[in-house]
Amino acid sequence: MQELVDIITSKLGIKSELAEKAIGIILKMLKSEGPSDKVDELLTALPGAEDLISKVSNGGARSGGGLVGLISGALGGSGALMETLSELQSEGLDIDQSKSIGLEVLAFAKEKASEDLVKEIADSIPGLSQFV
Repeated sequence: MQELVDIITSKLGIKSELAEKAIGIILKMLKSEGPSDKVDELLTALPGAEDLISKVSNGGARSGGGLVGLISGALGGSGALMETLSELQSEGLDIDQSKSIGLEVLAFAKEKASEDLVKEIADSIPGLSQFV
């Protein structure tokens, strides 16, 4: 995962600790919202991914809940994506930085695992397929 951290810090000019948190937050959302067998396959192809997830996990799987999730769901959006964006913003990232990091994570996952696997996971999470 250090390779991905280096790519993100270089492209976005953020500290590696922040890049690690952001990657962990995004991977945590994939793990909690995607099909477990496919996400497990992806995480196996990304050594160190589980470590980043565990650093940002709050002990339980999210369910796209909370106020952001309720509002997003009511408006037809993905609560999981909105919660993830909110979490990234709480770390100090703006919307453009958050989107760029998400795109980098997905591109890296396609390179290390497979494009078909990433597409299958993204297609299972409402709103995510537009970024693949």
